[in-house]
Amino acid sequence: LTGVPIRLYGIDAPEIGQTCRVGLEPWNCGQDARWATLNRIGNNWVSCVGRGRDPVGTLVAVCYLGGVGGPELNSWLVSRGWALAYRLESLDYVHQEEAARRGGQGLWRGSFTAPWIWRQGR
Repeated sequence: LTGVPIRLYGIDAPEIGQTCRVGLEPWNCGQDARWATLNRIGNNWVSCVGRGRDPVGTLVAVCYLGGVGGPELNSWLVSRGWALAYRLESLDYVHQEEAARRGGQGLWRGSFTAPWIWRQGR
């Protein structure tokens, strides 16, 4: 945001080039997760509250649409199935992930490799 790299706290989403599967068909789930994020943000301004820095120094934050107190972007991405709860960092979004999984939303409509595992193979 505004030229500052930010990693969203407590969640992990597929990379742009990551593919998933729906049945036997490959699906560019990373691109769709990106588009879902951009569509959700729309014309809203985004405010992020830092929670620290990751091992490479990137700011880790919880982000809100329309300012702090507005809808939380981190939670929305997990609840719609476009990101996973990153349990190594937080358990804050586990319930949203479980609901998205039960509802077959986003990534959960098919099969996928967790983003942190997918990156290890790169």
